[in-house]
Amino acid sequence: EWTAYGREAWAKAGVADRIDLRIAPALDTLRAMPAEPHIDFAYLDADKGGYIAYWEELVPRIRQGGLIAVDNVLFHGGVTDPGATGSAAAIKEFNDHAAADARMDSVLLTVADGLTLARKK
Repeated sequence: EWTAYGREAWAKAGVADRIDLRIAPALDTLRAMPAEPHIDFAYLDADKGGYIAYWEELVPRIRQGGLIAVDNVLFHGGVTDPGATGSAAAIKEFNDHAAADARMDSVLLTVADGLTLARKK
Protein backbone atom coordinates (compact mmCIF):
# COMPACT_ATOMS: atom_id res chain seq x y z
CA GLU A 1 0.00 0.00 0.00
CA TRP A 2 2.73 2.51 0.96
CA THR A 3 4.77 1.79 -2.15
CA ALA A 4 1.81 2.90 -4.28
CA TYR A 5 2.05 6.36 -2.69
CA GLY A 6 5.78 6.41 -3.34
CA ARG A 7 5.43 5.34 -6.96
CA GLU A 8 2.81 8.03 -7.57
CA ALA A 9 5.03 10.72 -6.04
CA TRP A 10 8.09 9.52 -7.99
CA ALA A 11 6.11 9.64 -11.24
CA LYS A 12 4.84 13.18 -10.51
CA ALA A 13 8.41 14.27 -9.72
CA GLY A 14 9.70 12.70 -12.94
CA VAL A 15 12.21 10.47 -11.16
CA ALA A 16 10.46 7.08 -11.26
CA ASP A 17 12.97 5.80 -13.82
CA ARG A 18 15.82 6.44 -11.34
CA ILE A 19 14.34 4.64 -8.33
CA ASP A 20 14.83 0.94 -7.76
CA LEU A 21 12.43 -0.13 -5.02
CA ARG A 22 13.43 -3.33 -3.27
CA ILE A 23 11.36 -4.91 -0.53
CA ALA A 24 13.45 -7.43 1.37
CA PRO A 25 15.56 -7.64 4.51
CA ALA A 26 17.81 -4.57 4.37
CA LEU A 27 21.14 -6.30 4.96
CA ASP A 28 20.39 -8.85 2.24
CA THR A 29 19.47 -6.04 -0.15
CA LEU A 30 22.58 -4.01 0.66
CA ARG A 31 24.91 -7.00 0.39
CA ALA A 32 23.43 -7.88 -3.01
CA MET A 33 24.36 -4.46 -4.37
CA PRO A 34 27.68 -3.80 -6.10
CA ALA A 35 30.42 -3.21 -3.55
CA GLU A 36 31.92 -0.19 -5.31
CA PRO A 37 30.72 3.36 -4.61
CA HIS A 38 27.56 3.99 -6.63
CA ILE A 39 25.04 5.53 -4.21
CA ASP A 40 24.56 9.30 -3.94
CA PHE A 41 22.04 9.36 -1.10
CA ALA A 42 20.75 6.89 1.48
CA TYR A 43 18.10 7.40 4.13
CA LEU A 44 18.37 5.11 7.14
CA ASP A 45 15.26 4.61 9.26
CA ALA A 46 15.04 0.93 10.10
CA ASP A 47 15.34 -1.34 13.11
CA LYS A 48 17.57 0.58 15.49
CA GLY A 49 19.67 -2.41 16.51
CA GLY A 50 20.77 -2.81 12.90
CA TYR A 51 21.96 0.76 12.31
CA ILE A 52 25.68 -0.03 12.65
CA ALA A 53 25.43 -3.02 10.28
CA TYR A 54 23.50 -0.94 7.74
CA TRP A 55 26.04 1.89 8.08
CA GLU A 56 28.94 -0.50 7.47
CA GLU A 57 27.27 -1.84 4.32
CA LEU A 58 26.31 1.63 3.07
CA VAL A 59 29.47 3.67 3.63
CA PRO A 60 31.65 1.76 1.13
CA ARG A 61 28.86 2.04 -1.46
CA ILE A 62 28.41 5.81 -1.07
CA ARG A 63 30.17 7.95 -3.66
CA GLN A 64 32.61 10.63 -2.52
CA GLY A 65 30.47 13.62 -1.57
CA GLY A 66 27.43 11.37 -1.16
CA LEU A 67 25.14 11.67 1.82
CA ILE A 68 23.61 9.35 4.40
CA ALA A 69 20.70 10.70 6.46
CA VAL A 70 19.97 8.72 9.63
CA ASP A 71 16.69 9.26 11.45
CA ASN A 72 15.77 8.97 15.14
CA VAL A 73 19.31 9.43 16.46
CA LEU A 74 18.10 11.09 19.68
CA PHE A 75 15.57 8.33 20.31
CA HIS A 76 13.19 10.42 22.40
CA GLY A 77 16.14 11.65 24.48
CA GLY A 78 17.01 8.09 25.50
CA VAL A 79 20.54 8.37 24.13
CA THR A 80 21.42 10.75 26.98
CA ASP A 81 20.53 8.15 29.63
CA PRO A 82 23.74 6.48 30.91
CA GLY A 83 21.66 3.39 31.70
CA ALA A 84 20.00 3.24 28.29
CA THR A 85 18.87 -0.19 27.13
CA GLY A 86 17.29 -1.67 24.03
CA SER A 87 16.87 0.62 21.05
CA ALA A 88 18.09 3.69 22.95
CA ALA A 89 21.36 1.90 23.78
CA ALA A 90 21.69 0.71 20.17
CA ILE A 91 21.22 4.26 18.85
CA LYS A 92 23.69 5.63 21.40
CA GLU A 93 26.24 3.04 20.21
CA PHE A 94 25.48 3.94 16.60
CA ASN A 95 25.98 7.66 17.27
CA ASP A 96 29.41 6.97 18.75
CA HIS A 97 30.25 4.70 15.81
CA ALA A 98 29.21 7.25 13.19
CA ALA A 99 30.99 10.13 14.94
CA ALA A 100 34.24 8.13 15.03
CA ASP A 101 34.09 7.04 11.36
CA ALA A 102 37.00 8.79 9.61
CA ARG A 103 35.47 8.05 6.19
CA MET A 104 32.61 10.45 6.83
CA ASP A 105 31.97 14.01 8.00
CA SER A 106 28.92 13.85 10.27
CA VAL A 107 26.65 16.22 12.13
CA LEU A 108 23.77 15.34 14.43
CA LEU A 109 20.90 17.80 14.07
CA THR A 110 18.53 18.30 16.98
CA VAL A 111 15.47 18.47 14.77
CA ALA A 112 12.44 16.32 15.64
CA ASP A 113 13.81 13.03 17.04
CA GLY A 114 17.33 13.73 15.78
CA LEU A 115 18.81 13.45 12.31
CA THR A 116 22.40 12.66 11.45
CA LEU A 117 23.71 13.89 8.12
CA ALA A 118 26.96 12.28 7.04
CA ARG A 119 28.93 13.16 3.91
CA LYS A 120 31.52 10.81 2.42
CA LYS A 121 34.99 12.35 2.36
